[in-house]
Amino acid sequence: MRARYIRLLTALAVVGICVWPVWKGFELIGYGMAGSKAEAVQPWVDVSGLAFDAREYALTPVDDSSDDKTIRKRRDELAEILAVRPLPSNNWL
Repeated sequence: MRARYIRLLTALAVVGICVWPVWKGFELIGYGMAGSKAEAVQPWVDVSGLAFDAREYALTPVDDSSDDKTIRKRRDELAEILAVRPLPSNNWL
């Protein structure tokens, strides 16, 4: 009878340990199905593991270099990206 309880507790422990990775997997699936619009990835800009890619994908395009408002917005977005992961040299330039 004791061996049965040990197996049951072991099974519950394994299921309990697997809950967090499955939850993170659902976040990844949601991000993958977000679509091609920059606004669609906004819910994932603060999710660990996805923040860098989501923020990089949602960058404001700069079509006109004389538009100060767009350039300031892009600069602030790049600063947020560098706050998440300061390694990519192309963002430093």
